[in-house]
Amino acid sequence: MSVTIWQRDADDYTFTSVVTAQGRVKVLLTPHARTLDGRENARPRILLDLSPDEVRGLIGVLDVLPDKPS
Repeated sequence: MSVTIWQRDADDYTFTSVVTAQGRVKVLLTPHARTLDGRENARPRILLDLSPDEVRGLIGVLDVLPDKPS
């Protein structure tokens, strides 16, 4: 696996992604033990294993989201 990217969202998850030698993208969504407001988070981890075409399709769908205001 080559490139690893890690990012925490503003609330409940850490996102970790890697690109495999075969060009697949694996994304691990890890819930935090507690949310930022202190609530217990009992959600399981989610692992996505995506082909390059699936990643392109996902990017196309997510492109409809507006940019955050500065």
